[in-house]
Amino acid sequence: KTSSACQKLARLNPCINIAPMTCRVTDENVIDIISDYEVIVDATDNFTTRFILNKACINTGKPLIHGAILAFFGQVMTIVPGQGPCYRCIFKEHPDPQNLLPVPGVLGAVAGTIGAIQAAEAVKIVLGTGRPLKGRLLTYDALEASFREVQVKRNPSCYDCGHLPVGGT
Repeated sequence: KTSSACQKLARLNPCINIAPMTCRVTDENVIDIISDYEVIVDATDNFTTRFILNKACINTGKPLIHGAILAFFGQVMTIVPGQGPCYRCIFKEHPDPQNLLPVPGVLGAVAGTIGAIQAAEAVKIVLGTGRPLKGRLLTYDALEASFREVQVKRNPSCYDCGHLPVGGT
């Protein structure tokens, strides 16, 4: 995936500098991976990595743009440490792998829609403008061609962000 994405991006814009990472994100390497970036965009496909990124971003104070897709559905939320809920405030624990249904795949159009929203969220954070999705989980249903916004509260006893002072939603 990494190699083909780099090749395609280089063809689209040969003036950009691409730094591909082909390693698995772990508790041991996550800080090194995210340290050079202002905003972290989570487009991962597993719960373990999402929880690792969430905690690392909370601990480093870096904004995290969460996105996930499954078949015809997607979701996006912007996590800014100390200014609202984090990923673990919504999804307290990793799901038990035995309780997960088989993954039906993803629809490219859904990935494109969620990715475009994540990109817009990252731009808003970098520019300090607009109303990022802090405290709001935006869900997308491609079958109904509809979006829904769910208000999310910060959990004061959250394992990842509960120690932070309250500074927002």
